[in-house]
Amino acid sequence: MNKFNILVTGVSGIIGYGIVKSLKSSKYNCNIIGIDIYDDAVGQFWCDVFEKGVMASSERFPTFLYDTIIKYNIDLVIPCIEPELEVLMRHKKLYDKLDVKLVLNNEEVYPHLHNKAKTYDFLNGKIEQIPTLIGRTDFDYDYVAAKLGVPFILKKNISYASQGVVTINDQKDFDYWKYRYSDGYICQKKIQGDNEYTISVFGTQNGDYANMIVFWRKLGNGITVKAKCINADDDMIDYVNQLCNLIKPIGPTNIQLIKDGSKYLLLEVNARVSASTSIRTKFGVNEAEMCIEYFLLNKVPQKCKQKRGSAIRYLKDVIQYDSDNF
Repeated sequence: MNKFNILVTGVSGIIGYGIVKSLKSSKYNCNIIGIDIYDDAVGQFWCDVFEKGVMASSERFPTFLYDTIIKYNIDLVIPCIEPELEVLMRHKKLYDKLDVKLVLNNEEVYPHLHNKAKTYDFLNGKIEQIPTLIGRTDFDYDYVAAKLGVPFILKKNISYASQGVVTINDQKDFDYWKYRYSDGYICQKKIQGDNEYTISVFGTQNGDYANMIVFWRKLGNGITVKAKCINADDDMIDYVNQLCNLIKPIGPTNIQLIKDGSKYLLLEVNARVSASTSIRTKFGVNEAEMCIEYFLLNKVPQKCKQKRGSAIRYLKDVIQYDSDNF
């Protein structure tokens, strides 16, 4: 069996080291090269090789990645940090010169999914969504409150891991946050209840996908801290099918839904691997393995045998001693 050189970015984060561990448990022989801006990134302990990287916002990042791909003869790059994904999208032609595959989603739709206001506009009238108003600096609190009710949610247009999401209870809250997020925000009706779902599909173009896996979830610090792997009901499947026909995902795609009464409504789409990827692997859906099959072997991933059950995340220590001499 061929040995694949896989580059994983952002291995200090839960997505990055989740992908590394998923690669380690896959059926493929992988040489894993991890990069991160922190030289003490915890993910390096599970990589075969580690390189300290540069910030995605740096003008050096595209060439740093280019040189790293050449240095280690990389076959596949799996970006795990949103800013790095954006850079790869913008500079894709640079890497087209190399014999390397990039795990990138639908380039035509990604700009719409990267921005919450653009997501709402792109899908408006095509699929049912949470009642939403696209924010302006001159928005009046009474107008928004009358349209959406109180409390309502205010979200920064571009944010990650549930950062930039606040609950508005009164005029004072609204005035503070709308000016803090004056570069772009949306307001949405607050849906009550313990009814959020994170869904992964592996897009295979043209609206088709493989291996949908569904978790009911509880959030903490922007990530799933408790999850229950469940079967999707017909309404959820219909909603996901409608959405995928619109966004035509390619590769790992995370869909977050909330249930309002009997209806499923979209919270957001992450056109990338999400923080629950390591949990999915333990329930039988290894997204990293599917990336190898789809992007390197040109195969549609086979149907995975999924398990059912619950997951709880907890803190764990990784210790590196200065010396073995005590």
